Amino acid sequence: LLGGFILSKSMERSSAHLRLALFMVSLFGNTSSKQLVLGFMVTAATLSMWISNTATTLMLLPVALAVANQAKDKDLAVPLMLSIAFAASIGGIGTPIGTPPNLVFMQVYEQTFNKNIGFTQWMTWGIPVVICMIPITWLWLTRKLSYT
Repeated sequence: LLGGFILSKSMERSSAHLRLALFMVSLFGNTSSKQLVLGFMVTAATLSMWISNTATTLMLLPVALAVANQAKDKDLAVPLMLSIAFAASIGGIGTPIGTPPNLVFMQVYEQTFNKNIGFTQWMTWGIPVVICMIPITWLWLTRKLSYT
């Protein structure tokens, strides 16, 4: 957990989070509000797999606020802010270090069943959940946004 916060602070200091956010948004396009939300969600989920959910959300919210303030669509702000928080939580499921409950589960599982869950084995379980949940959450949060 401490390592995640240190990594988060170093990303903030080097502005890597801004570059990653801008890269992901440009990758998904910024022609519509829905695409913009999806770009931020994928960015938040990707970052959250490696650093804490809270740190990810705190890094991306100022970027999202700046984007929402300059957007033509005035209904964008709420889905954009919520999408970052939800995607960070969902992305944390993807790796054992994504969120502390994953590590707790791994330890309890090992003590109970005397079997160790490896990093890659966890990812084979977690990544499909992330891949399924991000589009579902995106569709739900952007259901009232226009395509323009």
